[in-house]
Amino acid sequence: MAEETRGLSVGQNVPDFEMDTFEPGTGKFGTFRL
Repeated sequence: MAEETRGLSVGQNVPDFEMDTFEPGTGKFGTFRL
């Protein structure tokens, strides 16, 4: 999973785990950090 996270985070400075998320409640895109 670490390799997958690294692949998704190319060109980004990521704390531990970060991904773009879509919030259906607000209809906006946000960032999820773990």
